[in-house]
Amino acid sequence: MYYSIDKKFFRVVFLAFIFSGVLFADIIIDKHDVRSTLEYVKRQEMQAWAEGILWAQHRNDMRQEQFDSRFVNIDLKVLFSTYSIEAIVQTTFESQVNGLTQIKLDFDDQLTIDSVFGDVISYTMVGETLTIDLDRPYQIGEVFTTATAYHGQPRVIGGLKGFRFVNHSGVPNVATLCTPFLAHYWWPCVDGPADKLDSVHLFITIPDTSYGGYPMYAASNGKLVDTTHTGNGWVTYAWQENYPIVPYYVSVAITNYRIFSHYYLYGADSMEVPYYVFPEHYASAQETFAETVDMITFFANLYGEYPFISEKYSMADIGFYGAIENQTKTIMGGVTPSWYMVVCHELSHMWFGDMISPTSWHHVWVNEGFATYSEALWWGEKYGMAEYHSYMDDLEYWGDGTIYLEDVSSPWGVFLTIVYNKGAWVLHMLRHVVGDSTFFEIIHDYATDPQFMYKNADTEDFQQVCENISGMNLASFFDQWIYDEYYPQYEYWWSSSQRSGQKDQYQVQVGIRQKQQASGWRPVFEMPIDLHFEMPGSDTTVVVQNHDTVQIYQFDLNEPPTALNFDPENWILDVANEIGTEERIVNTKTPAHIFPTAFSGPLRLPDHGTYRIYDIAGREIDAIHLAPGIYFVRTDDRIVTKIIKVK
Repeated sequence: MYYSIDKKFFRVVFLAFIFSGVLFADIIIDKHDVRSTLEYVKRQEMQAWAEGILWAQHRNDMRQEQFDSRFVNIDLKVLFSTYSIEAIVQTTFESQVNGLTQIKLDFDDQLTIDSVFGDVISYTMVGETLTIDLDRPYQIGEVFTTATAYHGQPRVIGGLKGFRFVNHSGVPNVATLCTPFLAHYWWPCVDGPADKLDSVHLFITIPDTSYGGYPMYAASNGKLVDTTHTGNGWVTYAWQENYPIVPYYVSVAITNYRIFSHYYLYGADSMEVPYYVFPEHYASAQETFAETVDMITFFANLYGEYPFISEKYSMADIGFYGAIENQTKTIMGGVTPSWYMVVCHELSHMWFGDMISPTSWHHVWVNEGFATYSEALWWGEKYGMAEYHSYMDDLEYWGDGTIYLEDVSSPWGVFLTIVYNKGAWVLHMLRHVVGDSTFFEIIHDYATDPQFMYKNADTEDFQQVCENISGMNLASFFDQWIYDEYYPQYEYWWSSSQRSGQKDQYQVQVGIRQKQQASGWRPVFEMPIDLHFEMPGSDTTVVVQNHDTVQIYQFDLNEPPTALNFDPENWILDVANEIGTEERIVNTKTPAHIFPTAFSGPLRLPDHGTYRIYDIAGREIDAIHLAPGIYFVRTDDRIVTKIIKVK
């Protein structure tokens, strides 16, 4: 049974527990278990994404230029006995053009329309498009309202998503799972991320009954403002989501929930964090959700205050599927401790996904990459920087494809793990490119920028914030990691010699070659690379800027290095191999070799083929007379085949 708690009383008790050191005690987390659960959750969402896009490719995406959906009132009655719904949805729109006479909404024709009324003269329903003819032409800035009354059994896609009725241990269980384009399977809207609503009010009417001593409860977005028992066997829960929200995050979850709450303290106030769980899951849920408030505090410090602070953050147990970050109310397919990091992932979506939504699904990484990276940040907060790096190592992505989903009309050819894992790696690498303090300033400013808060953003928007704050031109970084494929493949070599007559001066030379072009990939990734030298006394790390297929670097050290560790903390998604003198050739098909003889020019080259000579700075030079130094010979396919030394 759920009872309300007086906030002043709770605050005293809360603080007492904090000072006694027993609230939110550390729970034992098995990294393998949480990683397996996260992968399961992400696979579920990837499948739904692919299926949803098959429908989305036929949509009219120009609608946002014509009108804007503003306020929605959903009056919904849920009939468990027939697995059906009855509803009236009223929407207020604003015209974005002069002379608007018609709007098109997404709506599933499996539901039966009883009437369409308001500022309307007629309507037609064809396939999954509801076309409404308005009562007059509307000019820019004018508002109008339409209402649709309908009933029927909602469609479920793939047997999982949509407005789903199931039974859990003999108890009715309803949940909406609508990402990325499935809101229109139960209410008329402009589906997808582009048409963000100003606010949504929901009146959810369900049978007024109990199971196992727990009453049926309808959870939704925002705040519960009223519960009305009609006296004729029905009860209505009135919810108000007064922050902007995309249609697919409008959510309903219904069963005989056992409800318990924590409170997130901010300033002199607190926000309720309720958990809606199956009665039999109560004990495991308490363990799984024990650190949710700690996570909110952690992310609020990094990203700015919790975005929906005047409402709530909650999680609803649905007993199937994975998880979806519905605004202020995440749905959870499980509430056992292995779901602990799912809690972290979905919570971080409140900032990245819910508050800042993508302009289109081409840029889905600004949702999923950010949330996946947030997992690593939280893991590092709990267990230290070494574990942060270990967590990122588990996310390494070696497949093809671009993070920017270029062709969303062919989802089956896209490896969608890329937007989660490689998306997280983009942020990990960006952190090292700009430096820790600048990186966290970027993330905080991006998440608190009024230009994006409660609105939409894409890759270019985020890049602009990064460049504004760092003062760096990051065009090549985003081009190579978001819009291009794969990763660099490095070969490196090094040598050290004592300077003549100088006891504590050692000249170190390091060569770095990018060889991925041989695989047909982009020839150069421009990245800073950490070179860590092990020395008898104190080790040292040098950061070099690498921006060519072959580069040679020279350093002066005061001790002889005994080993070189290339990118030792794994800040770059790469493959790197140290090679010996006899291997310094980027030609995987023929043996590598070096001219051992000192040349003084002219240099004799074979008569066949086209050769070019470059100095260590990458400048092409005349091969007739070479000054003393090291040079590279390249064939016409730009592959280094020989390294020569001229004395």
